[in-house]
Amino acid sequence: MPDWSPRNSSVTLKDCQQNWESIKSYLKGINTRVTTVEGKVWIPTVSSVPTTNLVDGQEIYYLADGTNGVVWTLKYRAAEPTYKWNFVGGPPLFTKDDTDRTTTSTTYVALTGGLTLALPLAGDYDCRIETTADIPVANSAVVLSYTIGGSSAGADVWGADTYGNTGMHTSMGVTHRHTGLAVQTLSVQGRISFNAGTATFKRQRFSAIPVRVI
Repeated sequence: MPDWSPRNSSVTLKDCQQNWESIKSYLKGINTRVTTVEGKVWIPTVSSVPTTNLVDGQEIYYLADGTNGVVWTLKYRAAEPTYKWNFVGGPPLFTKDDTDRTTTSTTYVALTGGLTLALPLAGDYDCRIETTADIPVANSAVVLSYTIGGSSAGADVWGADTYGNTGMHTSMGVTHRHTGLAVQTLSVQGRISFNAGTATFKRQRFSAIPVRVI
């Protein structure tokens, strides 16, 4: 905090005016920290995360998805090596598709309806994908995954999959922690493996929640 104490015992009106301008400038710089009104603490709601005048432990409400009312509480932690805003609370980014989607592809392809999630901040995220699927032929598997990091195809390692026989109807889901993600859009893709047939994906759900960001 700046030192506004007079440099000598003789304080002029000009000195007071200069100090007041300095104080106003300082307060303007910290208006995204915490505002107190009648003894109550009010955390500011922001659409961009502040990068200057930061104080260890300060909190903000970050408007992650204003259209769907997704607001995250983030706390600044100076000791974090890279992503210094820790997620404290709030709902995940979320999208869904309740229409049956099919594919005969044995490699990952975007399904009709194309679920996507836009990550607004760089950082570490827990992503979850869920669906109910129909097994079309014996000894086959269906997999639902998503693209990440600009890749053109999903990956089995973070995909939800099930294996079985003809006519099996099963629910599946998996959560995977991704570290060091850039701001990007994640896109859901599906495929069938082992044997040819038509995989059916029902009631798809896709969500992402941050661990630490920016």
